[in-house]
Amino acid sequence: MIIDHPEFNSRVELLVGELEHETQAEIVVVAARHSGSYRDVRLGLAATMGLLPLLVALYSPLQFHPANIPLYMLLFGVLGWWVAGLGVWAPRTFTRKPRRQAQVLEAAKATFVEVAVHGTRDRTGILIYVSELERRAVILRDLGLDGHIPGSAWNELGLDLNELDGLEALLRQVGNILAEHIPAGDDNPNEIPNAPRVRS
Repeated sequence: MIIDHPEFNSRVELLVGELEHETQAEIVVVAARHSGSYRDVRLGLAATMGLLPLLVALYSPLQFHPANIPLYMLLFGVLGWWVAGLGVWAPRTFTRKPRRQAQVLEAAKATFVEVAVHGTRDRTGILIYVSELERRAVILRDLGLDGHIPGSAWNELGLDLNELDGLEALLRQVGNILAEHIPAGDDNPNEIPNAPRVRS
C-alpha cells in the first residue's frame, strides 16, 4: 500500500523538495484511495447474490416455503453488497483495466484544476496523481512545461504502481526530466507546498 505507509507523507515531501531544488517546475503529488465509486460493481454482485436463493429454490431438490424466498433473496443481496464493499478485490476483479485507467485520468484532470497546479507564475506546475485501488499514476503538465519538454520524454515512465518505492522511483524519473529541460534558475520560489495531498 502507498497511502497507509507510515512514511508516505515524510518521504514524498522530502523527495519533492529535493527534486524542486534542481528545477524551475513545481511538483504536486496527490494520492487517492480510488478514482471511481464502482457502485455498479457492488450492485451487480448484490443482484447476482440475491438471485441465488431463487435459483436454488427452482432447481434444488430441497423444499423451500415460497413465502420465505423473497426474504432469502433480500438477505443474500445485502450480503453481496457488503462483501463487494470489503477492500478492493471486487473492482479489480470485475472491471477491465481500460476502464480503471480512464477513471484515474478523469479524476486527475479534475484534481489538476482543483489544486490549482496551473496557478504558478510561469505555468510550470506538474501533477503526479496516484490512485491506489487502480494501482495507476497519471502525470499532467501545465503549458509552460510542454513548451520546454518534448512529449517523447515522458513515454518511458512506468505508471503502474502499487508501493511507495515505485512512487519514489517515478518521482525521481520525473525530476530528472524536469532538471534536464527546465533547470532551476536564480529565482526559484517554492510556490506550492511540497507535502502530498491525500484523497479518501
